Amino acid sequence: MRRWSRRQFVGSLSAAAGLGLSGCHTRLLLHPQFVDNPFRLGVASGDPDSEGFVIWTRLAPQPLAGGGMTSMAVPVRWELASDEKMGRVIRSGEALAEPDWGHSVHVELSGLPAGREYFYRFYAGGEVSPVGRSKTLPVDPGQLRIAIASCQHFERGYFSAYRHIIEDQPDLLLFAGDYIYETPDKRKIRQYLAGEPLTLDDYRVRYAEYRLDPDLQEAHRLIPWVMNWDDHEVDNDYAGLHSQDFQPVSEFARRRQAAYQAFYEHLPLRLAARPRGNQMQLYRLLDFGSLGRMLVLDGRQYRHPQACRARSRKEGKLLGPDCIERLEPNRSYLGKEQESWLQSRLAEATSGWTMLAGPQVITPFRQRKDGQPAYWNDNWNGYPAARRRLLNDLQASQASDPIFLSGDIHSFWANQVPSDPDQLDSRPLAAEFVTTSLTAKGPPFDLFTGLLPDNPQVHYFESRKRGYTLCDINRQRFHTEFVGVDEQQPSNTSRESLASFEVLPGQPWPVKI
Repeated sequence: MRRWSRRQFVGSLSAAAGLGLSGCHTRLLLHPQFVDNPFRLGVASGDPDSEGFVIWTRLAPQPLAGGGMTSMAVPVRWELASDEKMGRVIRSGEALAEPDWGHSVHVELSGLPAGREYFYRFYAGGEVSPVGRSKTLPVDPGQLRIAIASCQHFERGYFSAYRHIIEDQPDLLLFAGDYIYETPDKRKIRQYLAGEPLTLDDYRVRYAEYRLDPDLQEAHRLIPWVMNWDDHEVDNDYAGLHSQDFQPVSEFARRRQAAYQAFYEHLPLRLAARPRGNQMQLYRLLDFGSLGRMLVLDGRQYRHPQACRARSRKEGKLLGPDCIERLEPNRSYLGKEQESWLQSRLAEATSGWTMLAGPQVITPFRQRKDGQPAYWNDNWNGYPAARRRLLNDLQASQASDPIFLSGDIHSFWANQVPSDPDQLDSRPLAAEFVTTSLTAKGPPFDLFTGLLPDNPQVHYFESRKRGYTLCDINRQRFHTEFVGVDEQQPSNTSRESLASFEVLPGQPWPVKI
């Protein structure tokens, strides 16, 4: 095992202070001994750009029993190489796995040559992690392949779709939300160890159950991820500091703080995303040069509560035209600061594809209840003033070739977003592609297909299949493939191409090919 000099020991304390830790009061365990392999949760990378990416691990020799770690900080060495055998190490350093953050490690790498593949690993005590693979993007990529996944309920099926995603060799994987599910399912393929998580320890165990899945772990090891969330990372249909169970705000704020921290501890996020209390900035910009940009939108943390909530039905519901609250002009889905940030970023999007990655479908959808128009209160249909502001900003900015990339609804959709959300056949403003769930059950197929004649903006709908979405992007077209996978089988699953679409520059609607 590598031994630390006094100079290196003091340097590590300085590093701790630089990370916002307790400086000289941080207790370091320089020669840790583990009851089992501390890298059982694997390794991951995320948020790639042309200069670098973040690499992640979490020390947890007993991940389902509180982690199995000491209450002291542990030094972790990392290496970055240009070859998979780690024979040509080009960078190395030390980081601290701090107990206050679940002994997780987030190392941001920058200043690397663009358009290259890299390999990395971590050391702690006498143990070494698996070798991860990541890449920097070209400064101005001519093409980009993005896989999109969402809604992976552990109990509802297996994560075998990730095997096919790995074979597709995407440049990055966009996760659109619902990485974990907090509520146990009545119809189980596999079973959680415990009930609904409420505390930080509870959420850590839930994430560990997911991160021990071999297919999910391998996808993290081999592909850089871009993370977003929706509601189930905290509580079904929560909105801001309001839970579906009408908990007191102060009580739910504590739960949200625990959930946000566990999300950060288990995923390859940059230090800028590290939670501060019950707040965590997840919205951000990824720049792909003249090919375009991706604006990752947080649709949960800042929104107003759903309109016309009722204790008799805690989760989302259909609202009739009598719900006046839904129409209030000051109601926000993104929150004032994020709306302002998005408006500024759209004004800068003057070339290439403008990808808006949010958790939920933004295209308006006509439904009926008791013969009257009805609107689902937990998605953009429940926030019409906020949606109109966003679409107005999109039109005013003249952002180049906008495309929405969404999830949440456990089904595939190809939509054209109308410039006037009250007139579904109005001039198309943007295309939208919605990915299905990896395992979570889809909405009723016959019910929704029966509504399609009243929704000309919907070009494709499929809720019977689980799977993922694959986007191949160049300057001439935005090609999207919907891929179906059997989530009920742990192995030997097939890959089914369900439908393919393309969007051309200046023509903001999907065309089936």
